[in-house]
Amino acid sequence: MSNLKRFIRSEILNFQEYKTVSSVWDLAEQFGKNALKVAKLDQGENFYGTSPKVAQALGSYNFFNYYPDPEYKKLRRAIGKNIKVPSEKIMVGSGSDELIDLLFRLTLNPGDKVVNFPPSFGMYDVSIKLNRGIIVNIPREKDYSINLKKGLNSIDEKTKIIIICSPNNPTGNPTPREDIIKFLKTGKLLMLDEAYAEYADRSNLDLVKKYSNLILMRTFSKWAGIAGLRLGYVIMNEYLISELMKIKPPFNVNLAAETAGLAILNDLKFAKKNISKLKSERKKLFKNLLSIPYLKVFPSQTNFIFANVLVKDINDFRNYMFKKQVVVRYFSSDLVGNSLRITVGLPEVNKKLIAALSGYSNAKNFDGIIFDMDGVLVDVRDSYRKTILQTVNNFLKNTKANPADVEEIKKIPGFNNDWDASFMLYQLLSEGKTKNDFSRSAKPLSAGAKKSAFYLSLKNKFQEYYLKSNRFNEKLLVTKKVLTDLAKKMKLGIATSRPREEAIFAIKQFGLEKFFSEENLIALEDSKKEKPYPDPLIEAQKRLDLKNPVYVGDTVNDYLAAKAANFPFVLIGKEKYGDIQTDSANNLTEVLNA
Repeated sequence: MSNLKRFIRSEILNFQEYKTVSSVWDLAEQFGKNALKVAKLDQGENFYGTSPKVAQALGSYNFFNYYPDPEYKKLRRAIGKNIKVPSEKIMVGSGSDELIDLLFRLTLNPGDKVVNFPPSFGMYDVSIKLNRGIIVNIPREKDYSINLKKGLNSIDEKTKIIIICSPNNPTGNPTPREDIIKFLKTGKLLMLDEAYAEYADRSNLDLVKKYSNLILMRTFSKWAGIAGLRLGYVIMNEYLISELMKIKPPFNVNLAAETAGLAILNDLKFAKKNISKLKSERKKLFKNLLSIPYLKVFPSQTNFIFANVLVKDINDFRNYMFKKQVVVRYFSSDLVGNSLRITVGLPEVNKKLIAALSGYSNAKNFDGIIFDMDGVLVDVRDSYRKTILQTVNNFLKNTKANPADVEEIKKIPGFNNDWDASFMLYQLLSEGKTKNDFSRSAKPLSAGAKKSAFYLSLKNKFQEYYLKSNRFNEKLLVTKKVLTDLAKKMKLGIATSRPREEAIFAIKQFGLEKFFSEENLIALEDSKKEKPYPDPLIEAQKRLDLKNPVYVGDTVNDYLAAKAANFPFVLIGKEKYGDIQTDSANNLTEVLNA
């Protein structure tokens, strides 16, 4: 085996391939069912069928012993007639996957950049890397929209292609037409993947006539119901088509797929009727999914629905759903937390899905919320954050810290403790480091550093600033009504890195004693290790006697502690690393369906 490795391209040896899901036949074998009876909702397939004329055409076709027409002129003309585009602007492929790969093979030189907006279709990354391009990922916003400003700012002279999937896979949302036009006006190639265009409110097909740099990907897999035959097409400028035709395999689409495509285009009434049925069922499914308390469901213009899933143990949930013989697509990453993509099935299958989800809901409701205090319950911008700034500047001589420096150091794992954050910020700035250097230069403090004379001096000065004046500048971030509503359904506790005395002062200052008892407060002194270690959260779970708690925080340290404790995490803020993100703790009754 080791001798054979020398024959493989070096970048492929450690290559992360695109991982797909089990086939319907594998699932049928595991469930002991007929394949047609499997509730397979994990691959965006169309269960509303394809035209009967496809089977008739394939059954009566007498030329499978011949090679296809390498230019697929008849099929291209039929597609062109359907979408009102000259056939010279169209090329067909073995699914749009092949066409995406051919496009990158045609255009990318080593080192060329491709701008992508994840989460999106996983094959983009695979094809870009295989064709030796550089991926520039601009993460989507918390509602999975594209950040136009960040996207435009990422473009430079090495950028060759911009990718937009609209409606997006896996999140189901379209990109506004005006944003697409702004990207087109950069002059870069824009690959617009409209695999789900037939299920959307509108298409951007007409822009091909105006913009020669627009490359529009389409497929028969979704709307026409022939995913297994692999038939896609691309619409773009005639010159780009002619160049792409040079490098495709001579017979890249098989005769069965071509024959099926022609039959479908001769019976569009059937396909349109099924698209209408699916849209109607999508609306019903969306409404039913909204009733599941642990799902945050997003509107969709595709043949699937995307949802964040907030459960204590995602593997337990997966096993439960598998035992119920209902299969959905799972995603887990910093960008989406734990999420599901659910294909819109036939009505009877969707009923089975909702029954399974509801069954898990009844057994797995959260019995408690553990809150971080700073930035979640209490606004500390004019208290602790201000104190860090004052403390550091008290000791600095040749430079001064600013609020942006404070925010940057607090983003780094290991600096949940404000004394540690102050010490490290002083050290970095005194060495001439800027905030751009912090993430790679900052190291968690050793036990020895925390016992040093300077650390103790800095800590004393910090306490002086905070206790004498700054703690009176704090404001409550959550209403008592929200806490009252939450407390009716579950236990409430706090896990904070504040010293106990300071945490109790805040609770009393804002009149929160009826929500947070001193026994249910885990402060700095109450656990051996601070966040990002899970110790404070585990101790809080023990004291409140919780089986299924959720943790609410606002920093990366909170997130890491929650993951280490195996708690679902709600992020208060605009970042993308929580299982659920929301702007304010006042939204918790909504996002937790409490």
